[in-house]
Amino acid sequence: MTQQNQLSAAVLAFDRWRATRINSNTKTPAALRKQAAALQDKYHSSKIISALKINSSNLRLWLQENAAPQVDEAAFVTLPSIATQSLNATQSLNLTLDFTSGCKLQLSGDITPELLCALAKQVAV
Repeated sequence: MTQQNQLSAAVLAFDRWRATRINSNTKTPAALRKQAAALQDKYHSSKIISALKINSSNLRLWLQENAAPQVDEAAFVTLPSIATQSLNATQSLNLTLDFTSGCKLQLSGDITPELLCALAKQVAV
């Protein structure tokens, strides 16, 4: 990806997030913070700040976060096998997925293990 494409991609990602976030006080997702920090090697901070419409304090903080050793926030969680579950068709489940992009997916009702597996396979593609 060229330099200009990286900046353009970051601008589009920030604009998309701003358009879909629930309120203006929502914390900037980690993926966007990392994307902004990665631009520091190629652009002057004033260019990043103006293009992404962020303030210098946030960029400085994100650069410090990016320089610190990374801790995997989304550690893999092993779930029990479907075969060991005693789910039946009358049980109702509530499932909420919060993505780092700021998007949220909520499922509720009669959710079968098979439906969850199919959803997971589609997301993994």
